[in-house]
Amino acid sequence: MRHTLLDDSHVEFPRVDDRLIGRRRNRCAPAARPPGAELLSGECDALRWYDTQGAAGSWHAGNLSVGEPWFAPVPGDPSEDHGYWTTYATDTTDGTSLLLVFAAQEPEAGPVARVLVPVRVPLGLHGCWLPTEE
Repeated sequence: MRHTLLDDSHVEFPRVDDRLIGRRRNRCAPAARPPGAELLSGECDALRWYDTQGAAGSWHAGNLSVGEPWFAPVPGDPSEDHGYWTTYATDTTDGTSLLLVFAAQEPEAGPVARVLVPVRVPLGLHGCWLPTEE
């Protein structure tokens, strides 16, 4: 095992495709906050994506505070790049909750869907994706 510093951002809740826990994988996705960000303790305003080759990408959430991401794979496809990264977010201007969906092949492009959640989802809620057949 080796340890490598990926960047100097503060990150929380790094996640991988749950089907690959304990196995070799290429991608990891945490919620993040850049150094010096003026946020409440524990809040994150970005999502980061790291791969094992050292590349990294990010999406900055603007007025959203984002939570732990999780991976929703395309059914029947074993690739960790064929699916969607999802997370809950809170709009800091009005307190509404959203579900954000990012295409796994290009998450840095931003959400491909924003779903308004009709109730408040507390930040820090942990989630995972389970298809109907599981």
